[in-house]
Amino acid sequence: MSALETYHNTIGPFELLVGVTFVVASGLVSKFLKLSLETDLIVASLRSAVQLSLIGFLLGWIFKA
Repeated sequence: MSALETYHNTIGPFELLVGVTFVVASGLVSKFLKLSLETDLIVASLRSAVQLSLIGFLLGWIFKA
């Protein structure tokens, strides 16, 4: 087995918590400064999570073949 076949990276609960913390902090700063960016932050975060998940599945399918 090559190094590429044995390498598998996952995001655990701690890494997910760190990422969400930055998004929440950005939302709180936006709220404090009355920038009204909270909805945009939530939508952008969800879109990026969906897009990265789909790309991950697509690349996994391509390289598994």
